[in-house]
Amino acid sequence: MLRFQQELRNDLIPAVEKAFSVRACRECRAIGGFSMGGVTTWFAFLENQDLFSVFLPLSGDCWQVCGLGGGKETEKTVRCLHDHTVEQGYKKEDFRIYVGTGDEDIAYLNLTPQIEAMKKCTDLFEFSEKPEEGNLHYTVMENAPHMYEKVYQHIYHYMPVIFPEKV
Repeated sequence: MLRFQQELRNDLIPAVEKAFSVRACRECRAIGGFSMGGVTTWFAFLENQDLFSVFLPLSGDCWQVCGLGGGKETEKTVRCLHDHTVEQGYKKEDFRIYVGTGDEDIAYLNLTPQIEAMKKCTDLFEFSEKPEEGNLHYTVMENAPHMYEKVYQHIYHYMPVIFPEKV
């Protein structure tokens, strides 16, 4: 996943921006993924925050400290997310994180403690129930297992907030 962050920076983004007529700026980019893609999104938050201002990790917690770190090493994981962001000079108004999972999803048990701990770091993460407010939002769907059909609903829910001018 860390090698992917280098490939994303050095190869993928330059190729897309060369091939398509898109604005090449941090504020114009979002990254997201489901399951291991959600884990990869947290790595992007840590390693490539200068490339993206919006992060959409779905059904995946941060594994920077250890696998399933959001549940196994919750405080260390959140401290890592917090400290790394502060060390890079970013403030709460510089990024937004939209997280989603289901209450029957395998990721729920590790993702929820991570988000709850992030809510306590109010100097950097401003949680809000409304996705258009704050910089941290968490949606848990009822009766939702770990499956793509539920992911589409999260994306549908967040897209108007992430890219309001495109909807």
